[in-house]
Formats: sequence, C-alpha cells, structure tokens
Amino acid sequence: MSTVGPAPRLGAFADDDYALDALLRLEDLIDRDALLGLCKSVYDLFAIPLRIYSSEGALLADASTTQDVCAYVNSVSRGRAACGSTVSAAKSVDPGIDGDVLHPCFTGAAYRIVGLEYDKRPIGRVVIGPFLPVDAEPPKSSSRSTPRSRRAACACSCR
Repeated sequence: MSTVGPAPRLGAFADDDYALDALLRLEDLIDRDALLGLCKSVYDLFAIPLRIYSSEGALLADASTTQDVCAYVNSVSRGRAACGSTVSAAKSVDPGIDGDVLHPCFTGAAYRIVGLEYDKRPIGRVVIGPFLPVDAEPPKSSSRSTPRSRRAACACSCR
C-alpha cells in the first residue's frame, strides 16, 4: 500500500499569482530607470512636467524643473500654502481606469491626471503638468506679450 502526501488545499496559491487576482503593482511591471528615461524624454520634447504614481500613491518617476512663476508663488507663505493644497489635491485625484481628469491650478494652469491600467486593473496614474491650457488667456494686467513657449509649463516645486 503506497502513501500519498496530503492533497493540496484549494486556495493555496502564491501571493504573486496574478491570474488568481492577487495584488498587481506597477513597480513590479516596469523598469524604473527606463520609465524615468521615458519621462525625461517627454519633458525634453514638450517642456511639460510629467510624474508617474503607483496606485498606492508612490512617486515612481518625475521629470520636471521649477519655473519662475512657481518659484515666486512658493516664496510667499499664502502662495506656498495654495500651491501645496493644489498639488496635494492633484496627486490624490482618482481618474478611474479609463479616466482622464483636468484639475485646475490657482495660477491658471492645469494638471491632467490619467489612470493607468494593466489587464483591466488600476495600477497607477500619470500626472501631466501643471501646464497652461491652449485656450488660456494671458493675464489682462500684463502690458507685454509672453511667448507661448514660455507660458507652456508651470512646474511647481511642490510634490
């Protein structure tokens, strides 16, 4: 008579078995150095800040620099508080799997937040901006014209 070991239990699968609806993280799917390189290339081409966040809110890639208007806004305590509030709100927007949300900045700029999915599961989001929307008008109090290329991006130093 031969003995056979215990029968496998149903539901005894590895934590990383994605086919069985285990947690899937963006960090597990990407090469962070390659992602950062991609983000920097997009920033170099379009001069619009780009950040990639995991579904848990961890910053995975950031391509941005501080613009003059953002440096000024952050030099004033009320501006710094308003900027921090705007950036925090933009970072916490959940656009959903197929979502695409335009979040306004108090400076007249905007953030575009786009959901990332893999196999119909939310795994993160892309935050583009802040940038000045194409249909935005220059400030009325300005006596001189600012070239469109200089008005295209407003990258607040807050993260």
